[in-house]
Amino acid sequence: MAEFAAYSVLQAFVEVFTALTGFGLTHVALRYIPELYAQHENRVFRRFVVGAFGLRFFLLTLATLLAWLASDDIANLFGLAAWVGVLQAYLLVVWLRVNSHFLFQMLESTLHQGWVQVAFVLPALVKVAAVGWLVYSSALTIQSVIWIEAAAETLGLVVLLSGVGRVLRNTPVDQTMQSWSIWWAKNARRLTQFGLAGYLQHLAILPYGSAPNRLVAGRYLDVASMATFGFAQSFADTLRRYLPAQLLAGLIRPVLVARFSVSRDFEKVTGMLSWVFRINTILLGSVAALLLAIGPAVVASVSGGKYGAEAAWLLLALVGVLILESHRFLIDLAIQAVERNGLLVTGNLVLAVSLVLAVLLMPLLGALAIPLAAGLGLILSNTWITHRLAKEGFSYPFGYVEFGRVLLSSSFAALVGYALQGYLHWMVNSLVVLISYVVLLVVTGAIRREDWYRLQQLKKPDAVAQNGVSPLPGHARSDSTNA
Repeated sequence: MAEFAAYSVLQAFVEVFTALTGFGLTHVALRYIPELYAQHENRVFRRFVVGAFGLRFFLLTLATLLAWLASDDIANLFGLAAWVGVLQAYLLVVWLRVNSHFLFQMLESTLHQGWVQVAFVLPALVKVAAVGWLVYSSALTIQSVIWIEAAAETLGLVVLLSGVGRVLRNTPVDQTMQSWSIWWAKNARRLTQFGLAGYLQHLAILPYGSAPNRLVAGRYLDVASMATFGFAQSFADTLRRYLPAQLLAGLIRPVLVARFSVSRDFEKVTGMLSWVFRINTILLGSVAALLLAIGPAVVASVSGGKYGAEAAWLLLALVGVLILESHRFLIDLAIQAVERNGLLVTGNLVLAVSLVLAVLLMPLLGALAIPLAAGLGLILSNTWITHRLAKEGFSYPFGYVEFGRVLLSSSFAALVGYALQGYLHWMVNSLVVLISYVVLLVVTGAIRREDWYRLQQLKKPDAVAQNGVSPLPGHARSDSTNA
């Protein structure tokens, strides 16, 4: 548990380095690479990609070297005084993963999903296989896990570099295309303002999220409580990764940018995002129902008896935070599409203050203070941002009726499982809860017939084109360009 508590803190440095060394480059790349690629501005596109990655690489390398030199002070600050050597080794993983993440986003922005998924899956399989072998041979230590991660991340970085190189080779250039100097002269101010606003809002939100939660918990919680929180947070991070909004962000973001840049119709943006939010909420509602009904038994079984009721309630609170985070993530996508990044700065500052509230409440509530403060911060921040966005002429409704249907279904399914927990094994009871949940979703109208039709249309592009029906809500074909 002591090693896992330390490892949970180390994981936070990936996100911190991503934010501090970004300098708006990530935001600019995610916004303008899809535009340049869709417009076939190949000369500008190639120069943009090479220059952005080169600058990102240099800044990250410099920051990593500085962190290595200051590793003693960093370790003391975040409760890692006994793990200085481990922190120094983990900085290599941080360097590899942040570089990979930037390349990952570049490939996603050009919709080269094949390379992206190979680079995502291959290192994951290597890590699972290697860690599994160490568990089997009883040789699992924090040091061995770090070196396994470094080797796997190196493999992923090589795949991503190969993918970006192939994309660049497959974008032909001729002298009739607009040159970089001409394009930059016309767009320098636009890019600089957008990147600066993106960087400032990213710094403003840096004190909020999984990474600062781990750093703060590492400083203020005892080892056992930190390990419990790390377990719940890791579980929540895994859920976050596989939510449709996050999992398909590389597909959703460039589609939103491209379609809005053509039609300037914000309802098409909110139509797609509302549908994705409903799917996210339905999936998270199933987890909440299980945790409400039989959470301690499930957590104890998954963790081999190390964690129980405390971790279950922490995880339930984090699931609630994930629902609000999902809404916030989709708001961010909409704001990027309409280039209103400045609206996020104030909202992100509200989220940053929520961490201060968590620290103040921690002596009273322990680790539970973190998700409770985060949830309050998200409610205030999301409300403020959508209000300001509406004043700019872009109305983004929350969808209270849809959310209420999912909440009602989850609550009643949990009651069924709770009533049966003394009569059924927890695995059988889990199945009963999930079946009840699906039935209730249909009864309340949270799942509707047209949802299945939309999913089927994704597999029938020819039929979609002929009938003028979009595979996603809010995307009906209005002209030949949009089609």
